[in-house]
Amino acid sequence: MVLMNRFIFLICLQFIFLTSCSENEKSTPEKVSANELYQVKYAVAFSFLKSKNEEVILKVSDPNNPKLVWQYSLASDKPKEGCQPLPYSPKRVSALSSTHIGMMKALNLTNKIAAISSKSYWCDLEQTEKELLQKIYELGDGGESNVEQFLTAKTDLVIHAGFDPSSPILKKLSQANIPVLMNYDWKETHPLGRAEWIKVFGFIFGMEEEANALFNEIEDAYLKAIQNVAKETFFKTVLVGTMYGDIFNAPAGESYMAKLMKDAGANYVYGQTEGVGSLNISLESLISNNSATEIWLNAAATNIKQILQINNKFSHLSSVSNRKVFSYYHDVNCFWEQSAISPHLVIQDIVNIISDTKFVKGHFYKRLN
Repeated sequence: MVLMNRFIFLICLQFIFLTSCSENEKSTPEKVSANELYQVKYAVAFSFLKSKNEEVILKVSDPNNPKLVWQYSLASDKPKEGCQPLPYSPKRVSALSSTHIGMMKALNLTNKIAAISSKSYWCDLEQTEKELLQKIYELGDGGESNVEQFLTAKTDLVIHAGFDPSSPILKKLSQANIPVLMNYDWKETHPLGRAEWIKVFGFIFGMEEEANALFNEIEDAYLKAIQNVAKETFFKTVLVGTMYGDIFNAPAGESYMAKLMKDAGANYVYGQTEGVGSLNISLESLISNNSATEIWLNAAATNIKQILQINNKFSHLSSVSNRKVFSYYHDVNCFWEQSAISPHLVIQDIVNIISDTKFVKGHFYKRLN
């Protein structure tokens, strides 16, 4: 009951933010269209608005819950009534998701990361980052630590994944006057929609031009990777997912991963199902329906032996017996940190796996032996 009351309180508060921010200008802010720096092409969970005096406002929402809406202003002197103020170009950021870290690294903002959930999830791309990592605070998985840890890290902005908007830590951060930016990149179903969140980071850090230039490069590379797919006839049958306990989790047909399969020209076996989450499939159903499926992606293993140790019945799958299993689990940290900002590299791997029988290792994926 307490959590429910807090949730209702937050919903009401966010509604007040949205309406008062608009009414303060005596008209609803319009989407920015004249300035290319603030155009959003693929993402659905954020947009940029502008007020009468041309101030740009960031709007973030949960695509699956239209009542969860936040509006943010960078006006530090006189923030608009109803808009939550964010510090302009914050110096010490607590980034609570791997994708946030990847975005900041892409803009060369690693030195502004003050705290993360766990150092064990960090992708060591360069030796210099190991020195930086020693200075970064750990907050615990999910960032559900006490507010004192954020204060110790001298945090001036928290980037939160918004898994639980009623989380007690959010209220405590508000009471401590530590601003929080909600980030729903993980709910974007278009791969370029996830990457487009780099524009949010560009907005916050005053790097709009750099962020837009980077996104344009990513978009061009992604579209180039798939432009020849329509001309080819791959149609390789593909299974995607992994076992958790007795259940096989596969992405639903309207999900981010299913979109990657479609763009890569793959015949994803569950591509016609509805939903954006995961399908829960019994092992018996999986084996009987995929004995002839040619390729298996995203198995939670680094070799075939580990797959058979999970369950020996996987030996009945053609993808396993023919060694056509590919995964990123040999470097899982780098996949989760970098894949959102690098969908062009992910799609390149998938296209190559489907079209090249000799594929061994790509940017993220590796053939399991």
